[in-house]
Amino acid sequence: MTSMIEDAYPLSHAQLGMLFHSERERQKSVYHDISVHSVRQPLDSDVLQAVIDDMVRAHAVLRTRFKLNKVSRPLQIVERSVNLPVETVDLTTMSVEAQKRTQQSWVTAEQARGFDLNNAPLMRVRASKLSDEQFTLALSFHHAILDGWSVSQLVSGIVKAYMQRLSGESGSIEAAKSLYRDYIALEYQSADSAASQELWKNLLEGASFTGLPRWNVKGETGIERCAVTIPAAAGAALRSIAATAGTPVKTVLLAA
Repeated sequence: MTSMIEDAYPLSHAQLGMLFHSERERQKSVYHDISVHSVRQPLDSDVLQAVIDDMVRAHAVLRTRFKLNKVSRPLQIVERSVNLPVETVDLTTMSVEAQKRTQQSWVTAEQARGFDLNNAPLMRVRASKLSDEQFTLALSFHHAILDGWSVSQLVSGIVKAYMQRLSGESGSIEAAKSLYRDYIALEYQSADSAASQELWKNLLEGASFTGLPRWNVKGETGIERCAVTIPAAAGAALRSIAATAGTPVKTVLLAA
């Protein structure tokens, strides 16, 4: 079927970095994110599919693919329409532990599946029915189209519209007021701006370079969790700094 293109514009510098590393280390599923959320509502596959369809129509990023070859500058292409089917599975006959194992097995297999960057959508959706009153909503996507904040907004929008439609309301979905193409234009405008370059040159003048350590890791790598106890006074100070800066504590810790 012939592709119908709605829009096209360059990648942000962050996107370029993500795609470089994800293509370079494809076997490690770099920048392939999976977000799983528990929804305490009955699963109606038709209603959920209708909500996802409306989300795709409303948000260009969910209709975006990448063109990296045979162009003077890598582009992101927004398709006019994209089909994003919701995969639904019924796990109600399983025990809670079996449900957890099944979902973890799916996450592992999905992580290895990867994405074809040349084709939209760069997201997959799966709904797993756990009981008559609960299901999990899993979004599998490339990090170059969604980040943590936008995923939170997307999931909130999906669940809100879904619950409204289950109760008989319209559950309308509005398109974003700010477009990513506008951000791209501003980023490239800033990069080409002599005034912007002079600003950063002055701000960084005299600053010392801090090199981040690199470890020569051999063999298998992965994510490890380490619990750290923070003294109450230090925790209160961190929360105070975060409140003053208007950011989450996580952001303060990342900056530190």
